[in-house]
Amino acid sequence: MTQSSSLPKTKRRRPFALYAIIIFQALLAIMGLMTAIVLLYEGQGLFDIDPALGVDLSPMVMIGLAIIQICAGIGLWFHKYWAWLATMLLTGFSLVTDLMSYSNSRADYLSMLIGVLIVFYLNQRDVQYMFSRASLKTNPNDNNL
Repeated sequence: MTQSSSLPKTKRRRPFALYAIIIFQALLAIMGLMTAIVLLYEGQGLFDIDPALGVDLSPMVMIGLAIIQICAGIGLWFHKYWAWLATMLLTGFSLVTDLMSYSNSRADYLSMLIGVLIVFYLNQRDVQYMFSRASLKTNPNDNNL
């Protein structure tokens, strides 16, 4: 009996933390969309992120961020590098607004903790490899990608 030289393809498994990040992004997107719809319905133009600093978001920007979050969640599901990058940028934006709130004694420690955990998790070596182009190669000697 001869043995095949090609190895069988193994299905990439998504770790539990990745499921949690995808669900978290979906929930944030839904909350952002609902807030934007309420603001548009009530005729209010801006949403105060931090009234002390005068940082406001328009409902249309909130809808745009929600769409990006949904797309990033879908991309994370399929292990796309651009989704990893979008999630890192969205998390960075969230951490910046959290730090602005913290500087005004309105800290949201849970949001900060979740943001830091997402950044640390997505920057682990095996997670980065999962989203890199190298993980898509079936044969390590094949350079046609």
